[in-house]
Amino acid sequence: MARVRVRVYAKLREQLGFKEKTVEVDTLSELIRDLGVSNIVIAVNSELVETSKASRLRLVDGDIIDLMPPFSGG
Repeated sequence: MARVRVRVYAKLREQLGFKEKTVEVDTLSELIRDLGVSNIVIAVNSELVETSKASRLRLVDGDIIDLMPPFSGG
């Protein structure tokens, strides 16, 4: 298992009840499932990741995961 830092932004903070925490998981999809979130924007080490690729992305110690609501605007 990888020890990673998860940072949460905007309305997801309220939904999840934290701003930042460290967790131990193997894959990005495992993290998303454990948190019970969907329809989010994900960045791993400051690089955006498509949600469809989450199941194949293995995490390593020290990774920083940013979770944000979808962007919108004009």
